[in-house]
Amino acid sequence: MRKPSKINLLLVNWSSFWERVDKTDSCWLWKGQRNPAGYGIYDRARDGVRISWLVHRVVYTLEHGPIPDHLSVCHRCEDPACVNPAHLKLGTTSDNLADAVRSGRWQPGHVGDLVRGVRGDLHPASDFTDAERRQAIDLVNKGGFSQYEAAAMMGCHRQTISRWLKDHARK
Repeated sequence: MRKPSKINLLLVNWSSFWERVDKTDSCWLWKGQRNPAGYGIYDRARDGVRISWLVHRVVYTLEHGPIPDHLSVCHRCEDPACVNPAHLKLGTTSDNLADAVRSGRWQPGHVGDLVRGVRGDLHPASDFTDAERRQAIDLVNKGGFSQYEAAAMMGCHRQTISRWLKDHARK
């Protein structure tokens, strides 16, 4: 999972930023570029460096300060294009996914921002069960097989086995 970069508010061109926001009675909708999941993207180049941030994270940082590394910025209104600070809250990835499931926004097979960080059987794109992952880990840790051999037996890439081993070591 790619860690979001820290937002530097000094790099934001605020006049052009707010021109791309349509403030309605409830939601403030981003009219600029959006990703496939519907989240607004602030993207620009400065001094030869390209920066790209999710817009709701920029607004949250402006209103409340830096976002802790282990938390997500969630929408109370369930509209990913909304940047109304009153509609934004901090939560874990699990909180965000639970909100999406409750609201009906999450659909099986959609692997975008809604399931970032979700592992195992809960991930909609998972080809392996948790039991199969444990079996592969045991092949390497207890069975004496190399990651390449375990990958061949499981029908996956060696990098997949490596990631499973790292995830298992962190638990």
